[in-house]
Amino acid sequence: MSVVDHVAAGTADLDADVEFFTRAFGMRLLRRGVHLGLGSPIALLSAGGGMKLELIAVPEVPDHGVAHVAVRMADRDAIVAAVREIGPARSALVIRIDAASAHSAFVSSPGGIPVQLIAYDPDSVDLAGERG
Repeated sequence: MSVVDHVAAGTADLDADVEFFTRAFGMRLLRRGVHLGLGSPIALLSAGGGMKLELIAVPEVPDHGVAHVAVRMADRDAIVAAVREIGPARSALVIRIDAASAHSAFVSSPGGIPVQLIAYDPDSVDLAGERG
């Protein structure tokens, strides 16, 4: 069984939203970075209990605001197996995200929801919300 790792949402004001979620809900900023696909700034916030919120700076926020749902996988091999199972028409290559110390691939649900498959190295900063 896999668990939801994070939800990503587009924002027209990254800094204001980081401030909002940290102040209003007590979330903790884990890191800032750059979205590999878009080249846009991102911020990764810990919501506690291992759940994270990824905020992606976008010039125009989609109506739904959700960029993708991320599902945590055991390791790179599990991602490769899932990509093979889902098929090439709805999946992408497995890539390395050095900033997150993780491997990742994107797939699409039958209804078109973008789903990120992600497997972290044990020392990933993105897991800091789970370590305390």
